[in-house]
Amino acid sequence: AKSLVKDHWWSVEVSREDGSLPLQVLMPLQATCAQVMIAQSACKAMDNGGRALLEAPTGTGKTLAVLSAALAWQWSRVSISEQAASASGGSRPISVEHQRDTLAPTQKEP
Repeated sequence: AKSLVKDHWWSVEVSREDGSLPLQVLMPLQATCAQVMIAQSACKAMDNGGRALLEAPTGTGKTLAVLSAALAWQWSRVSISEQAASASGGSRPISVEHQRDTLAPTQKEP
């Protein structure tokens, strides 16, 4: 289902394989049938933790469809994490660690 949201965004609902609620993918233009199919394939691959090879002719809007789907998918994951955190009594901090010794050197020092 395609619908106009907030005067400049078009919403496309992408069904999920796991039976959860459909993903709302927002696009700045009304999505074509090809873009809806690409967004569905991208979401399916992300839901399954895998990869997808998506081919379509030049000018079909592959980049827009994949980026819009990826952002919607990521936002849905953040929303799920926030709900779990609030249900457990508070927010959970996110930390990113960087360990220098695990990186392979790209250039040998003299």
